[in-house]
Amino acid sequence: MAQFIGRPVGEQVKAFLEEFLGGYDNKYGLGSMSCAIYDTAIVSLVYKQSGVKPGWVFPSCFEYLLKTQEESGGWQSGASEIDGILNTLAGLLAISKHSKDSTAPPDIAYRLEKATQYLNNSLEKWNVGATVHVAFEILVPMLLEVLAKTEDIHFDFPGKSPLFKIRDKKLSKFDPSFLYSKHSSSILHSLEGLVGRVDYDRVAPLKIFGSMMASPSATAAYIMHASTWDEEAEDYLRHVVSAGAGKGSGGVPSAFPSTIFEITWVVTTLMEHGVTAEAFSDERLSMVTRILQESYKAGGGITGFAPQLTADADDSAMCITALNLLGVPVSAAKLVEEFETTDHFKTYDMERNPSFSANCNVLIALLSSTEGPCHYAVQTEKVIKFICNTWWTTNGEIDDKWNLSPMYSTMLMSKALSRVLLLWCAGAHKEIPGALVGQHVLLTMFQALLLTLRSQNADGSWGTCREETAYGILALNALTVLPLARPFRAKIDVALSGGRTFLEQHARLCLEPDRLWIEKVTYGSQSLTKAYTLAAMTCVPWKHDLSVEDLRLGLPSLEKILQSSKFYRKLPMFSQTPEWSIQASVIESSLFLGKLEAGIPRVFPREGMREEKYLAFIPFTWVGGNELQNRVLSNQILLDMMTISALIYQVDEFMEGVVGSLSRDDMGHVKSVIETVFEETNSNHTAKNGTIKSGTGDFANDPSPIASIKPTLSHFTEFVLRHPGVLSASSYDKQQLQINLKDFLLSHMTQVEDNHAIQYKNGTVKIKSSAPRRSFFDWVRSISANHTGGPFAFSYILCLLGNQTDALETAEEKFIGEDISRHISTACRMINDWGSVDRDRLEYNLNSVDFYEFSHEGQHGDVMKAKIELFQIAKYEQKCLDLALSELEKKSKSHMFNSIKAFCDVTNMYGELYVLKDLTPRVRKRAYEETV
Repeated sequence: MAQFIGRPVGEQVKAFLEEFLGGYDNKYGLGSMSCAIYDTAIVSLVYKQSGVKPGWVFPSCFEYLLKTQEESGGWQSGASEIDGILNTLAGLLAISKHSKDSTAPPDIAYRLEKATQYLNNSLEKWNVGATVHVAFEILVPMLLEVLAKTEDIHFDFPGKSPLFKIRDKKLSKFDPSFLYSKHSSSILHSLEGLVGRVDYDRVAPLKIFGSMMASPSATAAYIMHASTWDEEAEDYLRHVVSAGAGKGSGGVPSAFPSTIFEITWVVTTLMEHGVTAEAFSDERLSMVTRILQESYKAGGGITGFAPQLTADADDSAMCITALNLLGVPVSAAKLVEEFETTDHFKTYDMERNPSFSANCNVLIALLSSTEGPCHYAVQTEKVIKFICNTWWTTNGEIDDKWNLSPMYSTMLMSKALSRVLLLWCAGAHKEIPGALVGQHVLLTMFQALLLTLRSQNADGSWGTCREETAYGILALNALTVLPLARPFRAKIDVALSGGRTFLEQHARLCLEPDRLWIEKVTYGSQSLTKAYTLAAMTCVPWKHDLSVEDLRLGLPSLEKILQSSKFYRKLPMFSQTPEWSIQASVIESSLFLGKLEAGIPRVFPREGMREEKYLAFIPFTWVGGNELQNRVLSNQILLDMMTISALIYQVDEFMEGVVGSLSRDDMGHVKSVIETVFEETNSNHTAKNGTIKSGTGDFANDPSPIASIKPTLSHFTEFVLRHPGVLSASSYDKQQLQINLKDFLLSHMTQVEDNHAIQYKNGTVKIKSSAPRRSFFDWVRSISANHTGGPFAFSYILCLLGNQTDALETAEEKFIGEDISRHISTACRMINDWGSVDRDRLEYNLNSVDFYEFSHEGQHGDVMKAKIELFQIAKYEQKCLDLALSELEKKSKSHMFNSIKAFCDVTNMYGELYVLKDLTPRVRKRAYEETV
């Protein structure tokens, strides 16, 4: 049996369960949430006017505040941005109120000043839109208003107006009469934020064991604002101060009790990972089962985080799973009835945004319900889609509302989807479409595997603490069922061993729980940290040796998929990348191929065109390039850019093979067609139906090949400019995209004309009189760079990244960004030409080395020497690119810079690929007319 801090893990589990459940109180239940400054400060404000000795009811809470104020002037600001703000706003209010008391400490004025300075700095930098904590949009405005009104302390900051708009929007749905009619609601938990909006006397009947939805701060507000003193509520708060995590020190948690939440999380975490019922004493097993059954039945099949509280989907799902694990079969019918929505499960009413982790727990509950996994097939498919779609639109860093660690969401998703995959392979979920499993579930799980492996720290940990490390171990443990993980079993075993070693080395550092969980402020739970750590030490890989064939999805074998990894290993940019990581990117790329092939619009005619071999390379270029920048781009952006990359190849084929075969006169008409297409685009972009005209116009009755060109190009421009990501971009970014798209098409026309003006004979270049007279520098930086599609693709990805605001904010950023797109496109064209001299001469294409600068007094003879010079110029262009990137890194936001760097890595990869292999499709051309 495994050893953990000197004792067998099994003994550790038994001792932990006895200690954890031994704190249960028959009236109040149990809870181990860490102390929260916010709630402690609110409780410290409770003042009793009547009685033998009027005064502060909980002076120890104020003393706790004084002891915990940091040198910066704030309180508990480490875990997340909102923690420092909300804790310090409440702490400032408490100190200001207590400063008027004769017992106030002599340095109270200094403390007030420091707290105010801290808040001015923190509020100025606060990203309101990125905040997910419970009820922050109600509580922060409430504290700002109270401080201004009662203490004459005012704060102004950039996010204040958006914050109050969010508050007003949420409260516009709130009807106090709903509470007064004795309907329990989650908003009771934040009752302190509704001062002036509710009659506190009328909510008294909603108390549970003396509390307002187990919230010390909400209960304190109720006591202070009710017209008569409530002894039961005071008793509840006194119990929280003495029995909560503060243990009489004055500190109180954000919620107490949290009986159902903590019991269900502990039970499921341990029992899903090898701990059996024998680990519980008979008394404790009976007690746990009884508590969960009673709460489940009292709620009619659902429950809240403590008995009798407002039910939510997350705790209900976990209770269902826990009872089924304990051998008590229960139904998920009420869970479905109460919380199912159109495309996901809501956690509770008036929810501002859905919870990813709650939906993972719901999926697990549906799969484990007594009715069997197929009974809720519709709901199961719905939640799978929600989970996979959420993952699809992020870069793997899921921002969940209940836990700060992205690894928590990854772990839950891995457990849920692994169950789905096992049931699918067993034939138990035939109702789930194969496309959902093949194109979404497999990709999501495989990316979760890679993300978990690649994000492990050198010391074996994940994130910053023990509990996150346990999440990483449990995620890998679940993902071992994935057939695509077979080549990486040894890597997974090493990662699991490293994670457990870290836990063993830090096992004695258990004085404070890891603050990862989200309530009003971030908190930790000693019970949860211990449960996850023990589960990580006891778990063994799921024993299901599935193969790719077991999936019955028609996927190629792993051996076949991995054949190309040796080729990519030769690329210089992957010279320092481990072999397993390249193989992983190759497998991941193969999972994109089907979606890419299905998503490419059938714009350009394929008749007479050769096989689209470039499609085999495109997914890897984007997956591999994104991996070099730590997966900064979401799957959706990756697929969008893969599609654009494929269309750039098809435009090249179309222009060379179809337009290039026209006469000079007809090619002149094609230029007019391009101008017309964009004129119609401008005149129709505000049309009511939001579409672009794609009619043939003046060529409607023309039987010649040119008649089909306008609808083809119109269809192409419409696809690009009407993409949802483009439509949501800023006006500036959309305008730049349109300009670069037009230049892209016109540059192809110029290239075709230049091709007509050049002939090769016995290795000698013969230039016709109409040949371009521009310099190589002018051509390669303008027409040639545009011809690569680089500036067009760069504008396209900026539209996808901007989301209604300019992707690059300042004039300087925009200038550098355009410089980057020009340098990267120019360098790519040079390398492309370096690798395709022979093909270009065979197909009569103008190549960089055909320019005068690479000749000897106008005579093109030594091709090898010209290629060497071209390669040196390309290296110079790369230096210019590197300089521009270094400047942009100083100016732009890190996410935007990393996204642009990923774009450059992808483009550079094409250059490196061209050095090894010419990827450009060969086009069968008709004989050119010899008209000059």
